[in-house]
Amino acid sequence: MIWRSTLRAFVATGCALVVAAGCSAKESAPPQSDRPARSLEAPFAGVPELPPPDMTDDGPGSLISVEPVAGNNDFEQVDAVAMRMVYRSTNTAGNPTTVSGIVAVPPGIPPPGGWPVVSFGHDLTGVRTECAPSLSDTLGGYASVLSVMADRGYVVTMTDYEGLGIEGQHPLLDSGALGRNMIDAVRASRHIVPAASNRWAAFGLGQGGAATWAANTEAGTYGVGLDLVAAVAVSPLANLTPLADLMDTDKLDPAQYRLAALIVSSLALAQDTRINPEDFINEKAAALWGYLTNCAVVDPAQIVAAATGLTAADFKPRTPEATQQLRSDLQRMALPGPANLSAPMLVVYATLDPVVPAGWTEEALRNACSRGDPIEVKKIGDLSVLNDIVLWDSVAWIQGRFGGQQPMNVCVGV
Repeated sequence: MIWRSTLRAFVATGCALVVAAGCSAKESAPPQSDRPARSLEAPFAGVPELPPPDMTDDGPGSLISVEPVAGNNDFEQVDAVAMRMVYRSTNTAGNPTTVSGIVAVPPGIPPPGGWPVVSFGHDLTGVRTECAPSLSDTLGGYASVLSVMADRGYVVTMTDYEGLGIEGQHPLLDSGALGRNMIDAVRASRHIVPAASNRWAAFGLGQGGAATWAANTEAGTYGVGLDLVAAVAVSPLANLTPLADLMDTDKLDPAQYRLAALIVSSLALAQDTRINPEDFINEKAAALWGYLTNCAVVDPAQIVAAATGLTAADFKPRTPEATQQLRSDLQRMALPGPANLSAPMLVVYATLDPVVPAGWTEEALRNACSRGDPIEVKKIGDLSVLNDIVLWDSVAWIQGRFGGQQPMNVCVGV
């Protein structure tokens, strides 16, 4: 379709528009193969010493390639070894996919039963293949977070998600697919680290918070063979249905322009799309579309500054039918889904959030709690980044669950 080619052109202009922000020119991960390599030659070395990875499986979580992550200060400071892996997963339709990600291994002797595993879900980085954190020297800014978790005695893994790092379409709001990517990252890490336990926790931020929520609901069925102990979802993109009405009524906040652009791009590029981007991208927005969807932007304030010439009206759907289609797509992917949680979950969100208003998260929490999902809730005033207090409190909460503590104050204040 012409409009889909046009959208790809808009998205592709991002690197040209923001070279200073650090767009990567790296090639995507190695091409897919039908069967894994049978060589067991270790592709990495370091402390801790690891045996060759198990490349003999070909199901979800099986490995296609493993290579060392070298020269990263955050991991070196805690004597952790990190690898970039390419592994197999499946989407929500049950079709096989290929995904890339990172796994970091703590130093020392594993505890009885093996190292517990934390699967980390990152926030929005973009919709293009090169937006994968694993292709960045700093792992998209998440190397410090992963190193903290490794230093606390966890094998920690972070998936790039389907369509990032490996050629393909990135299903930005399909939390079911992204949750499966998180589950299979745990399986993949256990093929690399034999001393890793089958006990694991999920931890996600923003987009990763929604993926974590979905992984929790999938853990009892898709995640069979693994033991999910706990999940933490920070500022999860749980239900963005109200975004369609904000766009339709010209009430979109400037801080939401990038979110709207990424959502339209992701939905319009999907294979089964009914979204025509020309119904959402007017001339003024098109000129900045590449910037709004660029994967190298670190400071959200840059988005607001770049879009100074835009108004909410520049994102208004052209027809009521377009608004309804967007609303329908967002509602279809909203959380909570039909399945209950498999493990206790902590949800942390901000009462002051211009991108995802607190009411959106609270609606998802009310729906989940009304059916008995074991959720603890922590509200904070502002959460623009995963700050140290939230990180340490969340890790401590996870440690309590691994230690057998029962969740307290379930659904209080919801």
